[in-house]
Formats: sequence, C-alpha cells, structure tokens
Amino acid sequence: MDSIILNNYRPISNLTFLSYDKERAVTFHTNKYLIGNNFNETLQSTYKSDHNTETALVRVKKNLYFNVNLSK
Repeated sequence: MDSIILNNYRPISNLTFLSYDKERAVTFHTNKYLIGNNFNETLQSTYKSDHNTETALVRVKKNLYFNVNLSK
C-alpha cells in the first residue's frame, strides 16, 4: 500500500461518539424537565443518577422483608 495515495485510506467514523453524546444530552434535559415540573416519580429508577438495578432490587427486598414482618 502506497502511503502517498489518499484513496488507500478509509474514512474514520465517529458516529458512536456522537450518538453517545446526544443520548447524554437528551437524558440530562429530560431529567431537568421532569424534576422542574414535578413529574419525577419517586419509585422510578430510570435516568436518575445513583439509581440502577441494584438499588431497585434492594428496595424490592426491603419491601418484601417489611411486608413479611407485618404479616406475622
């Protein structure tokens, strides 16, 4: 391959970087809108910082233990 001929080089694509950036921007603005207009659900974990599947599972486990102890 001759390094002087530009046709020998393939173009570089940054589409994954651009889509990731766009997703973060949409998430940020959606979150800001939901919080600002009191549409944010307390039990909803999606798109919240420090909320993930682990925190959702801990909440479910805590509720199960609490309800089992009430029924005794």
